[in-house]
Amino acid sequence: MGKIQFLAINFANERQVYYPGEQLAGVVVLSLSAPMEARCIKMEFEGKGYCHWSETHGTGDDRRTEHYYGKEKIFEYKCVIYGQSGGGSRVVLPAGQTSYQFAFTVPNNIPSSFEGRIGHIRYEMKAEIDRPWKFDHKVKRPITINDIIDTNLPQYQIKPGGTEHKDVGCLCCAAGPLEMAANIDRACYCPGESIYITADIQNNTTRDMERVKGKLIQTIAYHASSKTKTHSNTVTRLEGPAIPRGQFAKWDNQQMPIPALPPSIINSRVITVSYYVEIEVEVPWGMDPDIKLPVTLGTIPFRPVYQQFTAPQYNAGAPPMGLAPPNIFTDMPPPSYASATGEQAVNIADDNDKHTRGNLSYMPVYTFAQPYQGPPPSAPAEHQLPPGFQPQLQPGPPGGFAPPPQQPGGYAPPPQQPGGYPPAGPPGGYPAGGPPPQGAPGNYPPGPPPQQPGYPPAGPGGYPTEQPIITQPGASPYPPAGQQPPYNPEGEAAPISKPPME
Repeated sequence: MGKIQFLAINFANERQVYYPGEQLAGVVVLSLSAPMEARCIKMEFEGKGYCHWSETHGTGDDRRTEHYYGKEKIFEYKCVIYGQSGGGSRVVLPAGQTSYQFAFTVPNNIPSSFEGRIGHIRYEMKAEIDRPWKFDHKVKRPITINDIIDTNLPQYQIKPGGTEHKDVGCLCCAAGPLEMAANIDRACYCPGESIYITADIQNNTTRDMERVKGKLIQTIAYHASSKTKTHSNTVTRLEGPAIPRGQFAKWDNQQMPIPALPPSIINSRVITVSYYVEIEVEVPWGMDPDIKLPVTLGTIPFRPVYQQFTAPQYNAGAPPMGLAPPNIFTDMPPPSYASATGEQAVNIADDNDKHTRGNLSYMPVYTFAQPYQGPPPSAPAEHQLPPGFQPQLQPGPPGGFAPPPQQPGGYAPPPQQPGGYPPAGPPGGYPAGGPPPQGAPGNYPPGPPPQQPGYPPAGPGGYPTEQPIITQPGASPYPPAGQQPPYNPEGEAAPISKPPME
C-alpha cells in the first residue's frame, strides 16, 4: 500500500439520494505513514450521460458491424483543495491523518441517475493527489441524484382518459362493435403509490372477449448521434375475466400498485425514460383495441395519499436532517428509497481507474413512497474514517472555493457512538451527519439495512427486491402482497394477477 494508509471522500450528511440545488460539502480524508511530496490535491464533481450499442448489417462478404454512441457532459466542476496545480510548486503532505474540505453545489435541472443495459446517467466525485513524476493517487465515489418531480403540481391533477371503438370481424364475418372508455385518477405518481383505473367495456359483438388488461409500460430511448434505440417493458399489469358476448364489464378505481422504478427522464440528450398506462381488451382471432394514457413517475410523493399513512409517525417539529434538503420535505416526512426492482449493481471503473480507490460497485436508488423507517444503510468501508481518527485541518488556497462552516474542533465528521448511527442528532431521531458505521463491501450504500419489522425486507445488494404494497385505510390491496411483479429493465413482461370484474 506504500505511504497511503487511507484515502476517502466523506460527505457532511451521508444520505442515499441528493437533489438539484443542494450543496455537497465534506472532506477528503488522508492517512499517510510518512510525509509525501505532491503538487496539490484536486477535486472533481461531474455528471455525464453515455450510451453505446452495435448492429450487424448485410450478409456474407457484405456483413458489417456498426457502432452507435451517444455522449453528454451534464456538468463538470473542478477545484484545488490543497496546494497549487500550476507551475513547479510543491507541497508536503504530513504523515498521520488529515482532512481537506470541499463544497460543491448540485446544478439545477439535471436528470436523475440511471443505469440501463446499454447506457447510463452517472454522477461521480473524485479526489486526486497530483504527484510530480509519479502516478497519481485517486479515490472515486458515485452519488445518486433524483431530479425534483413533484406529483402535487397542478398540471398533474388532471385525469387522463380516452375512448376506443372497434368493429370486430371482417365483411364476411362481422361480429359487431366493441366500445371502450377508460381513465386514471391523475397524471403523476411516485413508485410505491397505486394507479387507480376506471374502465367501461361494452361487448356488443357475437364473440366472447377473452379478458381486459391493464399495464404500466416503461419506454427507454437511447439517443446516439445518428440513431435512436428504444426498449419497452411491461413493469406491472392486471387482468380481468372473460367478457361474454352482449355483456358489460367495468373496473371501478381498480388499484394497480407501482413497483420501485426510476423516475421519468426527459431532460437528458442521451437517455429518456417515459411511462404510459395501457388498457386493452383481448379479442379472439382479431386485433386487440387499446387505450394508452401517458403518466409521469415523480420523486415527491402525493401528499393527500402519502400523509394518510405517515402522519401518525411524523414529528412536524423535527427537521429531516441528513435525509433530504429541507426545501423539499418541509410538510411531509421524508420517504424511503429503493433501487429499481430486479436491478443489479454495476462496476463504474473505467480505463483511468487503475490506481483509483473507493467502492466502485454502484446501484442508484429512487424515491419509494413509504415513510422513512430508520437510518440509511452504512457507507462502504472505503468511505469511513479510520478508528481513533483525529483530523488536523489543512486550509484550502486563499480565494478558492468557500468551505463549509466548521464544527467545533474543525470540519470533520464527529466520532461514532457505540451502537449509534450516526451520532445522536436533534429531537425526532434524524441523523445529524458524520460517518456511518462500517458496512459490508458491495454497492453503495452497501450491505443489507438494519433489520426492522416490516419494511424494507433484506434483498441482494442491500435493497429490497420486492416492495410492499401501500393500501388506503379499509381498502384491499391488489395485487395481493407477495405477488408484485419483478422489474427487469428492457426484459420480459411481468407475471399476471387477476382483479375482480363486475
